[in-house]
Order: sequence, then C-alpha cells, then structure tokens
Amino acid sequence: MNQKEFDWSDDKAARELAEKINALSFKGCEKILCGDALYYILMTDQTKLSGKETIKYITRIFLRWCTQNNAYKVKGSPDTLFLFSHSYGDRQELKTNFEKVLKLVHNFVYMHPSPRRIQIKKLRLLRLPFIWDRQLAEIFRNRTQRYRMIYLLYCAYLDYYECCMFCKKHGIQLHKLVTNCDTHLTDSFFTQKFRNRKSAKTVTLQHGAFYARMDSWAYEKSHSDFCLVHGGYAMDEINKIPFFHTMIPAGLLSYIGWKEKPEPENYKAYRIGIFLDGGNFNYEHNVRLIQLMQQFKRKNNCRLYWKFHPTTNPADYEPHIRYEQDVYSNDILLEDFLEKIDAGIVSNSTVMMELIKSWIPAFIYVDDKQEYDMYTKFDVCRFYNEDELEGIICSINSENMKNYMKKARDYYCTAGDTAANYRKAFRKLGIY
Repeated sequence: MNQKEFDWSDDKAARELAEKINALSFKGCEKILCGDALYYILMTDQTKLSGKETIKYITRIFLRWCTQNNAYKVKGSPDTLFLFSHSYGDRQELKTNFEKVLKLVHNFVYMHPSPRRIQIKKLRLLRLPFIWDRQLAEIFRNRTQRYRMIYLLYCAYLDYYECCMFCKKHGIQLHKLVTNCDTHLTDSFFTQKFRNRKSAKTVTLQHGAFYARMDSWAYEKSHSDFCLVHGGYAMDEINKIPFFHTMIPAGLLSYIGWKEKPEPENYKAYRIGIFLDGGNFNYEHNVRLIQLMQQFKRKNNCRLYWKFHPTTNPADYEPHIRYEQDVYSNDILLEDFLEKIDAGIVSNSTVMMELIKSWIPAFIYVDDKQEYDMYTKFDVCRFYNEDELEGIICSINSENMKNYMKKARDYYCTAGDTAANYRKAFRKLGIY
C-alpha cells in the first residue's frame, strides 16, 4: 500500500494494514500477531510525521534498550502476573482502579511503569528493531512512521523480556495473566505470549463502556480466555460480534471499596455535572454541549460543574466556558466529583454507569453530528436541546424516571458487592 494513500483515520485501512503486519513473522515475536497488537495505534494515530523525526525514534529505541522502566511487587506465592502496562502509564485513575483489584488477591507479581533507570541488555536485542525495519519497509514507505511502529512494538517486546528475566532471577513461574485491557499494545503482546504457554490462563478486565460498532474488530481479535465485564450492556454488545472467550459479569472496577448508597426518595438536578468526552474527534461535539449548557444555565436556576476526560487538555476549552462555573482538573477523583453533584450529563462517557450506580440521574446528550451514540437502550433521559433537557428535569421524580433509573442500573451495572463479585470470579479462575 502506498503510504500517501493511507488515511490514519480510516478504520478499514487500519484493518488492512493490521492483517498485512499479522502475516509477518518478526524475530523475537514468533507466534505473535503484531498487527493485532498494533491495531489501536493504527486506527487512532492520525499523526503526520516528517522524515526529520526518524532519528528521534531511533534514539528512543537505543534509550529503551539500555534502560528499565518497570517496577515489580511480589506477594505470597505468585503464579499470576497482574500487568498494568505503559499503554495506560499516565492514567492515574485507571491505575488506582487496577490496584483495587490487587487488594482482593494474595498471590501475585504486579508489574507497572516506574521511573527509568539504567539496565543495559544484550547487544543482540538492539539488532531486532533494524531487522524489523527491513520487514516493515514493504508496508510502510514512510520511514518515520515505520520507526514509530517499531519503537512501540520494541517497548512491548522488552517489557515482556524484562518480566521473564525478573521471574527467572527470583525463581517465579507464572501460569496466569490479568491485564487491564488486552486489546492495547503491551497487554495484547503479553496475552498472546502467555497463550502460547502450555496450560496458561489469561484474563482481561474491561476498560471503557465497550461499544460493538467502534470496538468489534479489536474485541474479535481479543486473545484472553476470560473477560470480566461491567454488566448486561457489555455482554449484549460483545455478543453482537464473534467473541469466542468466556465473559464473567463482575461490575465496575471503580466501585470496589465504594460504599453502596441507598436509592433516594427524591432526585434533584440543581448541581449538574457535565462530563466531556475524550478524543480529538469529539471536540466539536463537546463544544456544542458546552454552548447548550451555558444557554440552559442562563434560563434556569442551576449550577454547572465541568469534568474533563483524563486525556483532555482543559485549556483547549477555555475560550468556550464562560460565566462563573466550577471547572475541575483532570486529576480529581471521580468519587469526590460525584459528591458535588445532583445529576450528570454525558454523551458516550463510561461515567454514565458510575452515575446510575450511585443513584445519580444521568442525562444523555445526543446530536446529529456526533461520531457515534452508545446509550440507545433507554431513551427516557436522552435530549437534543435545552427544551428537552428542561422537560426531563421537570419530570425527574416521576414514576417513569424512577423506573428508568432502576432498569438502567440493573442493565449496565452488575448487582451486589463489587469486591465480592471480583473475588468470586478470581476464585473461579484459580486466582487467590
């Protein structure tokens, strides 16, 4: 494929590229479908790189070869690796939730990102990226883009190599793997490596709401034996595609350790939290929501609280948010933010599930121009404009609304104590 013809935002083109990469056998990555591992990067990366940046990625390859940037925690008699990879290295809220899971088990190796330190490896490992370069040259004519892919794959390869060296040094034999989400690069690489081991068991947690139309190819290519999902919505979406692995409903990770709240007698909507979607492709949609809510505030007695997606730069939206309003930085804990609001507004954010789990009404903003629309199951709380939102809020304590909250809560969130659900699931999988 001519590099100039490839549009990084074109999902079909990303799939074609992934299959071409899958057909290659990279030295050191035997029996690994590297196209599957790189798929999300191929699908979402719209970066236009100049040839001058090639040296940057070659330098990064060398630095990664001579350093170590993972830390390990060993507890009990471990036979399970819990991997929180560099795919999520700067997402502290995800790491916090992942570490909640760790507190439920007593025998594990926990691998996670750490500050870089010197660890020079065998010289033969430094040759690998340049061998891969010759193989990928047939697919990526743009050398800079090629070396970016090589660098990212090399990081996953060295993470796995270093983990094996650590376990060998400490006499640890691992037979099970738990990842945060097995469709991202490093997680996919580890999952495929473990599945190549005899009698190994692989488990992935659920990151995000999961929406079949957006994620079907990646989840069809998911390699874990078991997937611990949030609830009925995720199971229904996954069942729309050829997903050949076992699903176990367990609940929202964020609710491990949260105190279950009783259903309120009456709902309120004076303090409204607005949760903006992440991703550059959602920018215009977010701006339309901001404009709508500020018009709504002018006409109604309410207070707005803004919460940005953790990957969003709040400064990008500063020209659009006017008047005295409460804007919170990315690092505020969701649990703390939910304590400040009576109701929440989302579009495609997974926070919708945390809202209804906390018995906080969730209103779904949709418009005709947005990229996709996940929450179509219940239409009683969906709105396109100010008048529709005002009508929903006016009926907030109707029987229709209360029935919606109960049905939505049962559908999107697994019932019962979340920590107990995960303990039960892990025991079923032989993880203690």
